[in-house]
Amino acid sequence: MAVYQCKICGSKLEAAESAATGICPNCDTEQTLPRIYAQTQSRRFEQAEQHRLDYGYSQAIAIYERVLRSGESDPELHWRILLSKYGVMYRKIEQDEPSTYKWVLTCNRLISGSIYDDDHFRYCCDNAASAAREIYLAEADEVELIQESARTDTSEQEPFDVFISFKRRDDKGVSTPDYLHAEKIFEALTDTGLRVFFSPSTLEEWPGGSWKYRIDAALASAKVLIAIGTSSENYNSFWVRYEWKNYLDMRRQDSAAKTLIPVFEGMRNSKLPGEFREQDLQTVDMSNNGWLDKLIGRVCDITGEKANPATATPQSQSTTRITHARLFCESGDFASAKTRIDQVIDGDPGNAEAYLINLMIELECSLEEDIVQKAPIELSAYVNYKMAQQFGDTGLKTQLDVYDMRVKERLAEEQRAKANRVLRVEPLVAPIRPVDKPADIEWRELYVDKTQQRVLVIARDCVAMMPYHEEMEYITWEDCTLRSWLNGEFFNSILPEAIKRRVIEVENQNPDSRWSVTGGRPTWDKVFLLSTDEAHEYFASDYDRIATFHGSVAWWWLRLPGNDANYAATVDIDGYVGGDGNVAGQLGVRPALWLSL
Repeated sequence: MAVYQCKICGSKLEAAESAATGICPNCDTEQTLPRIYAQTQSRRFEQAEQHRLDYGYSQAIAIYERVLRSGESDPELHWRILLSKYGVMYRKIEQDEPSTYKWVLTCNRLISGSIYDDDHFRYCCDNAASAAREIYLAEADEVELIQESARTDTSEQEPFDVFISFKRRDDKGVSTPDYLHAEKIFEALTDTGLRVFFSPSTLEEWPGGSWKYRIDAALASAKVLIAIGTSSENYNSFWVRYEWKNYLDMRRQDSAAKTLIPVFEGMRNSKLPGEFREQDLQTVDMSNNGWLDKLIGRVCDITGEKANPATATPQSQSTTRITHARLFCESGDFASAKTRIDQVIDGDPGNAEAYLINLMIELECSLEEDIVQKAPIELSAYVNYKMAQQFGDTGLKTQLDVYDMRVKERLAEEQRAKANRVLRVEPLVAPIRPVDKPADIEWRELYVDKTQQRVLVIARDCVAMMPYHEEMEYITWEDCTLRSWLNGEFFNSILPEAIKRRVIEVENQNPDSRWSVTGGRPTWDKVFLLSTDEAHEYFASDYDRIATFHGSVAWWWLRLPGNDANYAATVDIDGYVGGDGNVAGQLGVRPALWLSL
């Protein structure tokens, strides 16, 4: 028996030395196997595989071809060259049924020609055993479909001059210093008239399903990639490493057309990724005086653009400043946002969007939608609202009308709630819209604790829209009305009997928030909400945390306090864990339970 590395999941795979195909015991995937008997060439093959799995596609191809030149003629060698050429990887996707997965083929490179016309593909079809040939044909069909779709999505995409790569948030969801540096560089470059890929603003312009291949196309078109890092960990985070590794691979093919500039702070040159040092790249240390001017001058020299802000049109400057103002609002830096918006209004006093953002700044809203929950009075009382209405187009005016209507509804509801409390009306004053039937609740498995024979589950989507607490006041999880409802009416009247019989009452710790707001005492709960740490621990990404209510994407509550005494932690519509949920506001509820196995 021979031992191979599964090309899908990386596990060990045993098969007869003469076998053309094998099945991995870990991912249960049938795949083609290499048949290389010379020990020296086998080691080279393994070396090429490591490069391929680490996005070093050109390096991998060079080694595979070297093995071919040694006299080896195995079709699998030709197939691995194809996998490298198209950047084929296999991604693990969760199925609808809990704890079940499938492996999906993806491509990290866009190639103009069809895979069916490639000489390596023809060699595989002509010389492989029948079982292997079937797998080659099936995977080639998948590659071709992906490539056709990607080419369609990116066919009208304009090329970029510069691509900025950086880690946006740390593991706790806080903006990194890399992100703030990237904003500064983006603004300076766009003011020279360059077309710059900067993910927080650029991705907003693209359909959600196509961003992956649009990023690949943007990397391929950019003359310069600026890789920003304030630590080795940030440089090696998944997407940052993916971007600079792919770009370096393109640079190896055409060094004259591709320039990678590492821009770093708080670390020595020796701590930069080894590939940067191997390529002898010219770096920029942000701790040096005048680093930004030097960087901009160098980029302009490479792209042929003059380093002169006057080359940017007033309209492009306004668009850039508005983008930055929104980003500053999102990070809570309202002073910097105000500076940008004042610059827009000085140069373009009829810019309706600028007045809308001024309203966000006035109310300290991180996102535009927060206006509805944060406005203490009707919007028509605000000058910035009136100016946005005056200068806005039909679409913006309609959106402003919607915000105004929702604020009025919220204020009226708060008034009714106040009156009801005076009259000692017992039920929750905010309307609860639970799922239509208990059977509608789908549960998602988050963690299996085999030691205690229990499993943590959460509702796959929101089961209700309701406030964290019926009154706008400082409140902890222990005393909030949402906890009372979950462990009372929800548990007794809505939760199915089959689930109730398995529920384990647990002691939940309720630590202080990262804004130092007290979380309160531990609680014993049958039904509860996740904490902020649990929301980070049990979900793979921001995208994985996104939930809906009645088909629409919704914010949802976490059980810990937020960034102020009257706020609770939340997950927003992008899956980001934050702390700006007004406790009296109506957000989604995703109950969590520990169930016996």
